[in-house]
Amino acid sequence: MQPDIQSFSLPSADGEHRLACYYILPQGEIRGIFQICHGMSEYFLNYGNLIDAMTEKGFVVAGHDHLGHGRTAKEGEHGHIPDEKGAFYLAEDTFSVTRELKRRFPGKKLILFGHSMGSFITRYGMTLYPGVSDLIILSGTGGTNPLLPLAKKIAKTGIRMGKSKEPAKTLDAIAFGNFNNRFKRKDPSKKAWITGCLHLRKSYETDPKIGFLFTWSGFYVLFELMRLVTSAKWPQTVCKETPVLLVAGRQDPVGNYGKGVSQTYHRLKKAGLKDLELIFYESCRHEPHNDLEMKQEQEDLENWISKRL
Repeated sequence: MQPDIQSFSLPSADGEHRLACYYILPQGEIRGIFQICHGMSEYFLNYGNLIDAMTEKGFVVAGHDHLGHGRTAKEGEHGHIPDEKGAFYLAEDTFSVTRELKRRFPGKKLILFGHSMGSFITRYGMTLYPGVSDLIILSGTGGTNPLLPLAKKIAKTGIRMGKSKEPAKTLDAIAFGNFNNRFKRKDPSKKAWITGCLHLRKSYETDPKIGFLFTWSGFYVLFELMRLVTSAKWPQTVCKETPVLLVAGRQDPVGNYGKGVSQTYHRLKKAGLKDLELIFYESCRHEPHNDLEMKQEQEDLENWISKRL
C-alpha cells in the first residue's frame, strides 16, 4: 500500500526559501516521531524502505528537503548552498522541523536519524540545540580527514574566483574520487560504494534528483560542517544525557571502513555520554538502510528505540 504522504512548508533560516517538509502517519497508535535528516545530493522521499519499515513499527516518519535539494531547491539550484552561513542554515532548518514536529505531535518522543551529510548536520545541531531531540541516530558518519583543510581552502579559492554557483567537478573528485577503489574490480559502477544491492542502487544511477554535483559553495559548506564536528572539542559540546546510536557499514569509505566511525564513538565515550552504542553491519557499504542487511538494521533500530521510549 502506498504511504499517505502529508506535506507542509516552513521558512528556511536563510530567509529566502521555504522548506519542503513531509510526514507519514502509521496505522494505529503513534509510538513516536522518526525524523530523517537526509544526505548529500538526495531528498527525503528517497528513504522509501526506511520510511515503510518505521511507519509499520508505529512511528510517524517525517523530514524535509535541505537547501539545494529536492523540492526546497528552486530551478537550477540543486547542489548549491550559500557558503557564509550555510552550515548554520542546514542545522537550524533541521531543528526547526524538529520543533514543528514536536508541536504537531505533543507528548511523543522524537528520534532524529541523520545520514551521511545529514549526520554532520545532526552532529552540529547537537551542539546548537542540546536536548531538543530525544534520541539521536548517526548513520554513515565519519571521523577526521587530513585532507579536509586543503579541500576547504581550494573550495574557498574557487568561490573567490567567482565560481560559487558552478558545479565543482574538481572538489567532487577530491572528495569521492577514491571511494570505489575497494569495489571496482568486481563492481564497475561509480556508485558501488553506496550499496552492494544492485536493484536498490538503480535510483542513484537513474534518478535526476539524486547524485547531482555540488557547487563550489555547496562543497565549502559540506567541508565546514565536517570541520565543526570532527574537531577535538566537538564531543565536549553535546548533551551528555541524550542517547546516541551510531550505525555504519563496515565497507563504507565515508567512515574509513569503520575507523572514522569508531573514532567518533570513542571521542563521545570519553566525553562522558551516558547512553552510547555503536553497531556495524559487516557486509554493508555507505547505506545500511539500503543494503544487504537492511532488515537487520530495521530490527536493531526498533529495539534500540523501544528500550528508550
